[in-house]
Amino acid sequence: LGTFGKTNPPLRSELDRDNLWACLYGIDIIASDHAPHTSEEKKQDICRAPAGVPGVETSLPLMLSAVKRGTISLQRVIELMSTNPARIFSLREKGEISVGKDADLVFVDLNDVEPIKERNMHSKAGWTPFEGMDAVFPKMTFVRGEIMYDGEIVGEKGHGHFVQGRGADKTIYV
Repeated sequence: LGTFGKTNPPLRSELDRDNLWACLYGIDIIASDHAPHTSEEKKQDICRAPAGVPGVETSLPLMLSAVKRGTISLQRVIELMSTNPARIFSLREKGEISVGKDADLVFVDLNDVEPIKERNMHSKAGWTPFEGMDAVFPKMTFVRGEIMYDGEIVGEKGHGHFVQGRGADKTIYV
């Protein structure tokens, strides 16, 4: 991987990854530090190459693949990636399906597992460290009740907007 693997925290061993899976019931949130550095930026020498990898587009599909494998439940993924972040950061219109909420929805088919291909990514990075890994991609997404993705991006640019929340009540350093 060379400088393409330069990230913080650093890449870990298989044993460390197994231990992280075992700890998923003791944490509150899974989030992605999306760092869409281009190949040109990452090809610099180790001291100049920026740290980080593109991950926002693949984090949910990889977690859904773990659901398909039986590593984690779908309910737990929803808690870690939607319900809990909305609650912790006081995003009152987000995080659940109920009257008065924003109707941010993701539709998937857990039986449709496909390999990640960098040519299908939308990030400016133009590459992914997850090339070839199994993933379950969204079939359709809604943002505030409007279809944004239906096999391809169909939403209008500018539909998204900043959502004001508040900081978490406490910070835990591991």
